[in-house]
Amino acid sequence: MESESELFIPKEITHLIPFLGPLHVSLNTRESVFITFHPFFNCMYKSIFGKTKKLAAKPKPWRINLLLYLAHEGWLLIKKYVVKKFGVSKDTSYITFLDLLDNLVPATLDIYTCLFRMNQFEEYIDTIFRLWTAMRRFHRRNYDKIMLAFLSDIHYWKVIQHPIINTLETHLNIFDEYPVENFHSLLRRHTSAKVSTGKSLRRDALFLDHCRHENSFVKSFEPKHDYPYSKKDLDDLVKLSAIFHLDFFDNLYQNPNKAELKTEGKRIKKDYSYFPGIKTQFSSGVLPLGYHSKYRPVVSKLCDRPECIDLSWNDGQVLICGHGYHETCFYILGLRCPHCFDYLSGSIDELSKSYNHRLQLSEEIDSWTDSQVQDDNDDELGNVETISKQIGIDIELKKKISGKLNHLSFSFNLIL
Repeated sequence: MESESELFIPKEITHLIPFLGPLHVSLNTRESVFITFHPFFNCMYKSIFGKTKKLAAKPKPWRINLLLYLAHEGWLLIKKYVVKKFGVSKDTSYITFLDLLDNLVPATLDIYTCLFRMNQFEEYIDTIFRLWTAMRRFHRRNYDKIMLAFLSDIHYWKVIQHPIINTLETHLNIFDEYPVENFHSLLRRHTSAKVSTGKSLRRDALFLDHCRHENSFVKSFEPKHDYPYSKKDLDDLVKLSAIFHLDFFDNLYQNPNKAELKTEGKRIKKDYSYFPGIKTQFSSGVLPLGYHSKYRPVVSKLCDRPECIDLSWNDGQVLICGHGYHETCFYILGLRCPHCFDYLSGSIDELSKSYNHRLQLSEEIDSWTDSQVQDDNDDELGNVETISKQIGIDIELKKKISGKLNHLSFSFNLIL
């Protein structure tokens, strides 16, 4: 006879196995990207909301999600104009923030809500790899190892043709830890430090599970929290974000090749980056992938193939890693960047040895769950920024686009 707990296990899952939690991937990568690029988001936050006070160093997850969403949607409104304005450019500042808005932010936003929950298995695996490269750049200890271990498992299961691959391809979204994590958050909120034994914790958990949907008397006295922004508010905030992006990239355009890479620190020397328009230093992790390889992108010429002697900027492109290649050179290289390939290959060897060593020492990797699932009734929702009516915001955005890009002599029809 099946136990009560087995009744809720999907029939596609026949065994319980350790699995990379997609919700924690989303939470931790969003937080990592946000904190690494905090000076940029701080400027955006103050511009959009008209604030003079600095954004918290580690905001609540709901505010991180809001600012990432605004940054992404605002970027989509003006992306084609900015990209056309810069053209084929290897400017370090431009490539860094292009990588942020066109690569990192959408990857963190889509990994769970779109790719995982919609069973897009191959795209999900590709995006996990992309996010792993970011965690490697950020030097996020353990974050890079656990994602690499997951990718290794997927590759191994494909090689041996394990049946779990068929299950993942068709039922990826059932491997979801959200119900467990959400209840764990609820349990933490309603238990005290006095609960010290597993038996008493289990008793409280069963009581909470029994009462959370049935105690109508208590619910009548609980404060209700609704999301503070309406659809109209969010649309206006997105347009304010687009205006910020236009001003920010225009400043980068007016100050080409002004990014500074410095080594600072009294006792421990670390590498930092400075960009036009932002006085605060960034960690070296913000730089695109190519700047972490042994062969950094050469800003003064297009092609980074060492054997290439053609100094022209024609018939080529700049990759998101920062390296650029002529079309013929890129085909010769097998349609891949050899410098970043070598960097990532070396990283895999290094992290694999470290991971295997830790397994031999029986050490637990526990820091992946740093970002816990937050309660729906986040206390900070009571401190949201007020939104004033944005009269004429559509006209202002169109004027900004026209004014910043009028030298290109092309018309636009922006639908707002």
